Amino acid sequence: NQNIKDGIDEEEIDLFFLDLPKPFEIFEDVKKALRLGGWLAVYAPYIDQAETAYRIAKKLGFRDLTILETLEREMEIRPQGTRPKTRMVGHSGYLVFARKL
Repeated sequence: NQNIKDGIDEEEIDLFFLDLPKPFEIFEDVKKALRLGGWLAVYAPYIDQAETAYRIAKKLGFRDLTILETLEREMEIRPQGTRPKTRMVGHSGYLVFARKL
């Protein structure tokens, strides 16, 4: 294992999933290592982190950019059927997706 901030030795990678405080600091290296058509996915707990990641990815030429807010709700599995539990966490983070084209 190595620290991703020390560089990326591999090439033609299909997908990067980053969960870092400042993932955008390595977007240039990620773009170089991704295959054409490869995806960058970022988890961000705060919208400002997600927005910064989105803007920097766009500036670097990534395409098909989107931000999704994640909501958490467990499912109840019973013999008589499946349904969502009543209690739900209204917000648990953001996912940013971008594609190298």
